[in-house]
Amino acid sequence: MSNRVLLYRCPDYDERHIDQAISKVFESFQFVFDTFKPREKVLLKPNLLVGRPAEACVNTHPFFVRALVKRLLDYRVRILIGDSPALGSTRRAVRKSGLERALVGLPVEYVEFNDSIRLDGIRGGTYKNIEVARIVTEVEHIINLPKIKTHGQMVMTLAVKNLFGCVVGLRKQEWHLKAGMSQENFADMLVELAAMIRPDLTIVDGIMGMEGNGPQNGDPVKIGLVVAGQDLSAIDRVILACLRVEPERVHTMVAAQKKSLGFTKMDTIALEGEAIEDCHIDRFILPGIHRLSGNRIPGFLVRRLKEYLVERPVIIKKKCSLCQSCITVCPPQIMSLTVHNGQKKVVIDRKKCIHCFCCQEICPENAIRIRTRLSFFFRFFDI
Repeated sequence: MSNRVLLYRCPDYDERHIDQAISKVFESFQFVFDTFKPREKVLLKPNLLVGRPAEACVNTHPFFVRALVKRLLDYRVRILIGDSPALGSTRRAVRKSGLERALVGLPVEYVEFNDSIRLDGIRGGTYKNIEVARIVTEVEHIINLPKIKTHGQMVMTLAVKNLFGCVVGLRKQEWHLKAGMSQENFADMLVELAAMIRPDLTIVDGIMGMEGNGPQNGDPVKIGLVVAGQDLSAIDRVILACLRVEPERVHTMVAAQKKSLGFTKMDTIALEGEAIEDCHIDRFILPGIHRLSGNRIPGFLVRRLKEYLVERPVIIKKKCSLCQSCITVCPPQIMSLTVHNGQKKVVIDRKKCIHCFCCQEICPENAIRIRTRLSFFFRFFDI
């Protein structure tokens, strides 16, 4: 697997600018596309978390996908597009996100990730029974199309994390249950899964990203980057360098380094295109407690306050529409709709919460926040 990573600046989703960026990707990784043969199936795996419009910056931008599809048509391949959204069908997410409209008239096939097949684990790995959508194993090529976003549990969702969408529906909840409250165990599974799938190429939509309360309810932020490569860890490491996020704070990066999966050090990555220092983001805001850094709150104080710094989902009652999406996706099923003093409300059994934050991830009203018992304390540190 090549250690080359292309870093290309793209200011917006103007068709001309995106076409230039994708052309640069084809130029840098022509050796990958040269392996594509007519009628071979190429699966595009965008981030299609939920059916939200493009301006929300939740999903891979429809124009980004369209630019790639147009170039792939030159190779006369069959283009399939699929994902396993957090709620609802792929088709619904495609329609609501604007992707279907953007690809009108182009010969693409939308695939639902329903049927599963079990993958063999990687050599020396821990996980031997991960099931993914069968189509993932039936296509000749896979192109991974992540979005640069924050993530309440994993801190960031980038190239590695995007492939968790290859796990079908409720199987995702099972993995959250198996990992329990251990972010490290979940990250270990994610990096091994990514190593099993091994996409031919990853092209990251970092033109507009999401910071803060991601992966659905954060704030759009202009990053202005397209990042491409074959090695998933190398891609994620380059993105973190641009965002000025320490790799030690991102669980999948720590897991990849521990397991020696990919290129996790900048001095082992062959960077092409822009220089990192020319792509720096001044202040990229991480989710919740992850905004803490060692030079803002002394380490000894963090250790003393550990009990009070444990993250937990909190429901903002004024924003909650009682849609019950959170109840549906909760892996341990410890959320419920109750009536108190004649008022309906969603409650959480905190003693059984595994802190996976699936509820926060899926809430369409941004009514669930990740907080600690000392959230008020953060105000003094501007976090």
